[in-house]
Amino acid sequence: MKILLVKCHKKTIYSYLQPIITEPLELEYISTLLNEKHINHMILDRLLDGDNFRDACERYNPDVLMLSGYITAVGTILSYSDYAKGLNPKVKIIVGGAHAEINFEDFFSPNIDIVVHQSGLSVIEEILNCFQDDKIDYTSLKTVKGIAYQFNQIWNVNDKSVLDSYDMPIPDRSYFNRHKSKTRYMFYPEIAILKTSISCPYQCEFCYCRKINQGIYLTRKMSDIIKEIKYIPVEYIWIVDDTFLIDRFRAMAFIESIKTYGINKKFIAYSRVDFIAENPDIIKELRDIGLIELIVGIEDIS
Repeated sequence: MKILLVKCHKKTIYSYLQPIITEPLELEYISTLLNEKHINHMILDRLLDGDNFRDACERYNPDVLMLSGYITAVGTILSYSDYAKGLNPKVKIIVGGAHAEINFEDFFSPNIDIVVHQSGLSVIEEILNCFQDDKIDYTSLKTVKGIAYQFNQIWNVNDKSVLDSYDMPIPDRSYFNRHKSKTRYMFYPEIAILKTSISCPYQCEFCYCRKINQGIYLTRKMSDIIKEIKYIPVEYIWIVDDTFLIDRFRAMAFIESIKTYGINKKFIAYSRVDFIAENPDIIKELRDIGLIELIVGIEDIS
């Protein structure tokens, strides 16, 4: 079985400037799983490798196509799935990502087979276990939590299950290593992204991220986070948790771990205004261990 993993983007006026280009982290996590299962696969992200989807699809001829993208890429994902099915009607197409987790019905297309609407690598692993060569065992697929699937032109939506732990492996960054010179965040070159938690403990009504994992906030073990940081081969790391600075205890644990292991990196992260205002000593210590930028949203002053 051959799997093509594609990060989808929409071309806009903004995309021609491309002030932010990052690695396709969700696909690198899946790549780690596929490596463990010895499944032949390839990652495609045109912002990094410059490859054309249609050319890559014809050249690689995958048995399974996995597509991921943000809300802006919904049209691109639907277009790619139409093209892939037209090229090979037998190819199985799976869609996932943050947008699909909540808005899975956006992908109820005749040319899409499965939509993943739950976080976690375990869902992908269960889906793969339902494959027999290039065919799907739909009897087994019925039992997989957190997916919607099409059978006989009818969409079936399986219930979600809530993650009770967020234990992620170190992602396979071999793709990133080949293309890191093209990544950037504004004026910072060669930047990796790091995820240390899922969802958010706050309940801001305007925020999408709080709905991930049905609103259950989970964090990774600090030892796992530090282990991953040590493997990252670039100086700049963007921590993409919706809010990295949640409480003093976790922030101090991060600071002490960076000091203990002598890690010399530069970090960018998100924070709420109240944490910054209430913990100036923590902010200073974070600066001292490499924090160079905090991204803050001020959406509501009440």
